[in-house]
Amino acid sequence: MLHGRSAETARIDELLAAARDGRSGVLVIRGEAGVGKTALLDYAAAAAGMRVLRGTGIESEAELPFAALQLLLRPGLGLLDLLPPPQARALRGAFGLAGTPEAPGADRFLIGLAALSLLSELAGDGALLCLIDDAHWLDRASADALLFAARRLESEGVVLLIVAREDGFDAPGLPELPLGRLGREASRALLAERAPGLPPGLADRVLAEADGNPLALFELSVALSGASGLPVTLAASPEFPAPLPLPRRLQQTYYRQVAALPAPTRTFLLVAAAEETGGQGQSLTAEPGALAEIARVRAWVAMERGAMHRVHELVVAGAEPIAGSDPMTAAALLRLGAVAGWWAGDAKLVQDAADRMTGLGRSELIPGPGALQAMADLLAGRPAAAVPRLAEVVAAVRQSRPEQLAVRFYAANMALLIGDFDSARDLMLSTARACRTQGVIRFLARSRSSA
Repeated sequence: MLHGRSAETARIDELLAAARDGRSGVLVIRGEAGVGKTALLDYAAAAAGMRVLRGTGIESEAELPFAALQLLLRPGLGLLDLLPPPQARALRGAFGLAGTPEAPGADRFLIGLAALSLLSELAGDGALLCLIDDAHWLDRASADALLFAARRLESEGVVLLIVAREDGFDAPGLPELPLGRLGREASRALLAERAPGLPPGLADRVLAEADGNPLALFELSVALSGASGLPVTLAASPEFPAPLPLPRRLQQTYYRQVAALPAPTRTFLLVAAAEETGGQGQSLTAEPGALAEIARVRAWVAMERGAMHRVHELVVAGAEPIAGSDPMTAAALLRLGAVAGWWAGDAKLVQDAADRMTGLGRSELIPGPGALQAMADLLAGRPAAAVPRLAEVVAAVRQSRPEQLAVRFYAANMALLIGDFDSARDLMLSTARACRTQGVIRFLARSRSSA
């Protein structure tokens, strides 16, 4: 059942009824990713009661001429002999079925006419429903042929439904239907149908963050079914301020949208994402501090991908411009570079981070250059010099209990390096408790799993 789409399904029903009476119709449905465009195509296919052809734009085939048109029309290739010979030859050439394939753009008029004629033959004495998904990824040649045919449909009994994102598929002269997000009640009904076991508090969180996007409603509810590792009671708590975990499918959807933006816009979004307080009064400019935040975000992305040497390059580039004006932030970046060097097993990277932190001239830093130097010594096979220094850092952090959760987290990992498991457990658990108290979850999952 489609919730909140009665107007859209009624429009589709009208087109299908007209096709059964021999009248053709076309409709382009536009909407953002995940809003339910494909679900409307599924509805049309189920309600059609007629022959259905289905095609889709495929991103990896967007540069292959006529790839999408061939995917749509291949069930009717056996009827090519029924077309006028010039049209049949043109379509065979476009699909590579003739001795000499058509060059892109050759006989575009004949290819468009052939597509129209073949759709009419496929409808026969009945009706035909053609569904095109992800039209924004159609190759240009296929899009031109389909649009040519769509503008000339009249009394063939053919319905052509095309769905596309809001941008990326121009269809001048064709009727369009914008598809918006679901309302609150429809969203709640869909969530109850897809995830009936969600606690009320958590359901409200999902509804708020999905904001009427059906894909987000479904994926967020699945992510919180237990696989995310986030306790349901914590996620459902009104005191829990952070966004819910973003499933990979949604990440990929949003990545594609962001990747299509101009470079300055992407930079602005990256700085906004790096600014953790969410204060809308912040000025987002390309100042050294903002660039350092960008470097930190990019470094974490590189670390997730296992590109540890790239992490070191990024944090050094971010730390250098702010070494004098903001040594604390510079030190935090260099610590991240040292961790990357440790995971890469490269003592030179850790040593470089230690030397750069020494250059900051701030002896009060914890963990400071001495701790990073000890990490480099361990990697270089000098444990006698390293262990006492790391033990001093661990003891100092356990005694002072600094407010900076990252400092506690680093110290806990240093305790693990030297085999002081009691201190490591104590620091991890204290970090987890502080996360809950402060409403910060950045280190919570890692603290819980390490403890």
